[in-house]
Amino acid sequence: MTRMPTPPVQPILIVNQPKPNSVVGLNQPFQITGQVTDRGGSEPITIDSVTVQIDGGPLIDATLKTIPNKTLTEVSFHASAQISSGNDPHTVTVVATNDQGLRATKAVTVFAGAVFQIDAPAVLVDALSLIPIKADDPKILALIGKIQGQLGSLSTTLASVGKVLIGPNLVVQPITPAESLLRVGFWIEDPSFPVVPPSAAFPLPRLSDAAAVASFAATPVLTIPNPGAFPSFRCPFQSELFSTSSTRSLPR
Repeated sequence: MTRMPTPPVQPILIVNQPKPNSVVGLNQPFQITGQVTDRGGSEPITIDSVTVQIDGGPLIDATLKTIPNKTLTEVSFHASAQISSGNDPHTVTVVATNDQGLRATKAVTVFAGAVFQIDAPAVLVDALSLIPIKADDPKILALIGKIQGQLGSLSTTLASVGKVLIGPNLVVQPITPAESLLRVGFWIEDPSFPVVPPSAAFPLPRLSDAAAVASFAATPVLTIPNPGAFPSFRCPFQSELFSTSSTRSLPR
């Protein structure tokens, strides 16, 4: 009986460094590290190369090191790079290629200079929450993506006058074991304002987590209109306060 050859498979690539939206500095070497795995066993597939590219710059060959593993082909990789010019954010692209010619690609966004500029939100909602909420909860992130999907026309209108709609970003600040302050913001900025670019999950740009935290920290918390009611919040738009009973059109 003839044994059919095992079909080739794509390598699995993990990038450990740099972390997404981290600050790597200008003209300062930073490290790109991670691991690649592929099929092992009786017909192992080897990893031929791992390359690193900053934006559209030249390819950098990473150094590979085999990790002993009886069931998988596993290698770690290490490379050093630096950013010398260009506007934030920058993209670090890592490509792993196996001996079958199959590739795996990962892209990480980083910042060379200050990861953020501090500016108050154009639209701010401060709300008391009695429900445990985590800003990085997958359900919350999915909700943000859906909200952004409904704001395409507004984003296009702002783009026509040279502005960019950013957000929403949110932070959760514990007040008591049973209560948290939920802060949600949108920003309307010039195109040069540093943001995390749109992606498949988020069709509009957002602030980095560090930028959002800094912006909210520099913005006074709104006075809750009726602390005894739930939910109770205020939302200012261009210095106007809106409570839950307000129904006003946004300024043209």
